[in-house]
Amino acid sequence: MTSRVLHKDRAVTVIRITAGDERDAWFVASTALQPAQPVIDLSITITSGTNTAEEKENWQQAAWALLHGVTGGGSVPNYVSVVELAGGDWGYNGQTQANRKATKTCMQKN
Repeated sequence: MTSRVLHKDRAVTVIRITAGDERDAWFVASTALQPAQPVIDLSITITSGTNTAEEKENWQQAAWALLHGVTGGGSVPNYVSVVELAGGDWGYNGQTQANRKATKTCMQKN
């Protein structure tokens, strides 16, 4: 979904799923969730300026639909966010996103 909607390179797309009993830290409408009630919080980090507002909106809608389908369409609270960081502020395998882009652009020109 991320490569299709946001045009991200599948080879460097990392997914982390954390499962655990952190529900005591969740509140919805000022009410603590019951211990058995699941909550889903899905975030993606992308380089600032690499996607349009429409692409990010489409990704959020697709992610919500996926989560809604996985949870059976019930009333599971879920949050979907797109976090944008400057290319020099984060990276992959020790190389900043800005440097990866510059290296890729340089290689394409040669």
